Amino acid sequence: MYLSAYERLKAKYAKKWVDAWPEKTDPRKFVYEDIAIAAWLVCVWELERKATSRTSHQTFVDIGCGNGLLVHLLNEEGYTGHGIDQSSRKVWSMFGEKTKLVSQTLIPNEVQVQADWIIGNHADELVPWIPIIAARSNFDTKFVIIPCCLFELSGKKFVKKVESQGRFQCYLEYLKGLVEACGYQVEVEHLRIPSTKNVAIIGRSRIFAASDQASNEKTLEMIRQLVSSSEDFVPRISDREKEVLRRSKLEKRKRPPSPEPVD
Repeated sequence: MYLSAYERLKAKYAKKWVDAWPEKTDPRKFVYEDIAIAAWLVCVWELERKATSRTSHQTFVDIGCGNGLLVHLLNEEGYTGHGIDQSSRKVWSMFGEKTKLVSQTLIPNEVQVQADWIIGNHADELVPWIPIIAARSNFDTKFVIIPCCLFELSGKKFVKKVESQGRFQCYLEYLKGLVEACGYQVEVEHLRIPSTKNVAIIGRSRIFAASDQASNEKTLEMIRQLVSSSEDFVPRISDREKEVLRRSKLEKRKRPPSPEPVD
């Protein structure tokens, strides 16, 4: 099923976006990787619709969407959703009006979404927050996170806790613990993508029933404790802000030195 979906999407989108790619990043890596992830999600969602007799396509929000190609591909395949990232990309303007991408700095402790699924594909410091955002949004909100860079809830770099484990494996265990604390059953899948960071952690089943208010309140209280026990999240400086700072420094260097005062 997946290979069929991947070949179909590759034939439909790959050449166009590899040839037109305006970013400095390698299009062959990023285009084919996003096509593979899109194909996998299309299969996951199709199986979900069959299992639940759902007739409408799932909705989604891609948090930390980066170049936005994954959002565009899913939109083109009939899924309603949008992407959010701190900084816009050149390629965004090439997707057309159908693809909704928002340049916005998120404070994750304040975020709730209205969508069936949250996607966190290499969303950096927002990755550990996605299970929390999902649990706070709606009992039925599902998510998938594909971690790459390693961050804690504070937005700081992840510090390995277990010496016997590799750093990335230790981070995966940390994320699994967060997923469980948020009331989700942990599912792990290794994706067929051109990346060594190909592990997807999925939260689509809750460990208690929607009618179990006591467990739901207990989970939300545990989330509050997790958030309060971590340092305050500090968002990174956006690319736009970095550019403003860079230009400001250049201007200061260009200015002639002030004359020394004369006695």
